Amino acid sequence: MTLPYITVTPPPGVGVFGAALIAAGVTGVAAAWLTARTLALAGGEAVAIAGLCAVAGLIGAHAFDIAWYRPEDAGDVRVWLRVTDGVSLFGALGAGGLVALLWMRARQLDLAAYADALAVGCLVALVVGRVGCALVHDHPGAPTTLPIGVDFPGGVRLHDLGLEELALLVPLMLVGMFLFGLRVRPGTVAAFAALGYAALRLGLDFLRSPATEPRLAGLTGGQLGSIALVIATLIALVVRARSGPGRKGRRSTMRVRVPTPPGNTLPP
Repeated sequence: MTLPYITVTPPPGVGVFGAALIAAGVTGVAAAWLTARTLALAGGEAVAIAGLCAVAGLIGAHAFDIAWYRPEDAGDVRVWLRVTDGVSLFGALGAGGLVALLWMRARQLDLAAYADALAVGCLVALVVGRVGCALVHDHPGAPTTLPIGVDFPGGVRLHDLGLEELALLVPLMLVGMFLFGLRVRPGTVAAFAALGYAALRLGLDFLRSPATEPRLAGLTGGQLGSIALVIATLIALVVRARSGPGRKGRRSTMRVRVPTPPGNTLPP
């Protein structure tokens, strides 16, 4: 028993992966908006942050892809302009996360609460994006005899890492949404999503083909990115803990002014 090698007819103009990338951006922004509204946060702020993250993430993903996978093309301006021609997830996470942090700092927003909303949006976008990877089979891994392997053209059975990551991302997303529904301490969902994905990717990248994946100190770009994501998350948790215990549950950034009834005055 093996998994079939599925092929689909690409949409005209954008292709299968391009369509999945667009769908991931739209659904991720929509999920961030919905979760922000659930927290009584400003939905417009969430859309602005998520939109900026999507744009910055696309640029960062392309830059990381060039720097890590094909540095020999870095001098070709045309390669840089074709932003959808080669993207790497951790470049997107790094650039998008930095832009989100700077925006929230500048706007003096509740970092932990908005981070939870963005984390849910990111998990949704990851699932949709990996559907595209699974359909185009752009992450062939090491040979395997396991039933989860896919028989690629040429009669070789390989790990289809896009498909396998999708299978692991779905429960990760569902658990993240469940935690969100429990109204846990602000920042918990974001920390869970970051650490959970880092652990998932760190393990899966051991199945990548050594012949096709550049490595540094024996680690893939995804594994190095996972380690960086864990470090950044732990630093954020330490800073949050030192900033004070905070209140339990969700906080709203909305302020409501209650007017004093006519004729009533407060004592001096």
